[in-house]
Formats: sequence, structure tokens, C-alpha cells
Amino acid sequence: MKNKVYERFLHAAMPKVIFPSMAMAFLLLIASCSGKSGKETDTLTVEPDPTPELPVETIADAQLTARGIGPVRIHSRIVDLRPKVENLYDSVARESGYESNTYHFYLDGEQRFSVYEFGSGMVDVIGVEDSSVIVRGAGNKTVRLGDPFSKVLELEGVTPQWESADDEGMWVWSWEGIWFVPDQSRLPDTLAHKLYNQNVAPRLSDFTPEVTIGYIGTGLPW
Repeated sequence: MKNKVYERFLHAAMPKVIFPSMAMAFLLLIASCSGKSGKETDTLTVEPDPTPELPVETIADAQLTARGIGPVRIHSRIVDLRPKVENLYDSVARESGYESNTYHFYLDGEQRFSVYEFGSGMVDVIGVEDSSVIVRGAGNKTVRLGDPFSKVLELEGVTPQWESADDEGMWVWSWEGIWFVPDQSRLPDTLAHKLYNQNVAPRLSDFTPEVTIGYIGTGLPW
């Protein structure tokens, strides 16, 4: 998938002891996939779909699943998205790119999530932008941006996935159609060594409480 990578990945302080050049080269390669882009505020103008809206619980805990978030569903047409949904978003800003488009969804001026469209005209990936959007696991446990990444590894059935790009790569994790990436800014040396090493996937014991969740989405934004 090709798209603009979140600024948090581009500006995160990378480990300086183990594999710093590999980590930086990989992130710069990912960033180059998006091409040139220009941000423009553009609220969707299509008429609302007459079908009933799916319920959104509360502003505090809108839930992301592999199917989507509220009435914003994976594989639905961009032109069919509602301009606003009560308690979920009240405006949409479109960011156009060379090979893709991104739609940022706001509520009361706060960005909550983004939709990535890779030339299909449909919702291809949804990425979380705010801790008010949660993923709910077994036993009603919640996972959100900024939580210790160890909470992801405690989800039953979560699996590590190696994502590569031109001989460089890193480990990410998936669970029931949701993808997680650790924040890159406070990685201990042992974790940094494993995170960019295809031969050894990091384990729960490698993550300190300071390593937090940096990305949650229905796929990866690149």
C-alpha cells in the first residue's frame, strides 16, 4: 500500500546506538511513497445515504474494528461518506497526494481518525489519530494510542508481522484485522536491535513501559 506516513513516524527520534542508519533509511523510504501532497480543507458535499447509521457509543470511546468505525466502513465509496456523524465527526479535510488521497475526520476541532484511499475511490485503510478511538479486546479490555505497547502483546491471538521495503524493514503487529506499530521515540537498545532485525521478533519482555502505541489502523498507511 502506498500513502503518506504519519508525521509521528517521520519526526520520531530514532535509536542512535543500534542500526540508526537502517531505521532512518526505512522511514525515509516509506515517506517517499506518498509523492507530493497539498492539504486542502474540503468538507464532503454528497447527500447522506438514506440507510440507518450504525450506533456510535460515546465521544469518549468510539470503537475501531476491522470493518471500520461507525458508518465509515472499509471498502465503502468515498463519495458516499456522510459530511458529519453525530458524536463521531463534524468535518472532513481532504489531503491529496501524487498516488493517494487522505481524508482527516475531526470532531470539535480535534482530529480523530483518517481514511486512506489508494486510487480505488474507496475507504482502503482507517488509521486512528486520537486516544478517544479505542480497540476493544476480550474481557472488555481497551487499547488506544499512547498506551504501553505491552497491552498490544497481551491481546490473545496477536501476531508479529515483518514489513519490508527494499531490504529494510521492521516488525509490526496484527490482531483481528487491526494493525499496531510502536512509537519509535523511546526504544531501549535491545528492542531497537530486534525491531529492525527480521530474524528475531521482539517479545513482551523486550518492551519497557515507556514504549507506547504509535499507530493503530485497519492496515498500514504505506
